[in-house]
Amino acid sequence: MKTILAGSIVCLLSVSVALAQQPKPVEAIGTWKLNIAKSKYSPGPAPSGPASEVRRLEIRKDGFTVLQIFGVDSEGTPTFTEYIYKPDGKDYPGLGSANLADFLAAGTKGPTTTVKFVDDYTAIVQTKNAKGVVGLPITRVVSQDGKTQTLTTKGKNARGQTLENVTVYDRVK
Repeated sequence: MKTILAGSIVCLLSVSVALAQQPKPVEAIGTWKLNIAKSKYSPGPAPSGPASEVRRLEIRKDGFTVLQIFGVDSEGTPTFTEYIYKPDGKDYPGLGSANLADFLAAGTKGPTTTVKFVDDYTAIVQTKNAKGVVGLPITRVVSQDGKTQTLTTKGKNARGQTLENVTVYDRVK
């Protein structure tokens, strides 16, 4: 009986420690609007024209996070992208207005995203295109006051230029 009780206590303590170590991925939940004036695009240029973007994140009851990105590109064309994922480091498919028609017509695999939390405010996002080519990692940081979300992308672009884009979003709600 003592062995069973001791085993149960060890098991409960292990689960408690594991749960305590899990980041709380709720800091980015909400609606965020792109602030182009605060954002930096290197080597540039910043998006021109009527470019805008709103991101909405929510956590479903099943533990999946839904990221919806509504935008208007620099030519005035509406855009939409949606990812449904868990922050567990696994690839999850995404669909967007840019690839939806191709995806449906060909029945091919679409782009994917992987999300892993570093801490309560920071996540690393990794994307792959439909061909499996890995994109540059994106570091998402929510400010301690919860009012600003920053996405930083660093690496080399397709032309071999050093890229460092810092995209700033303000919380809407």
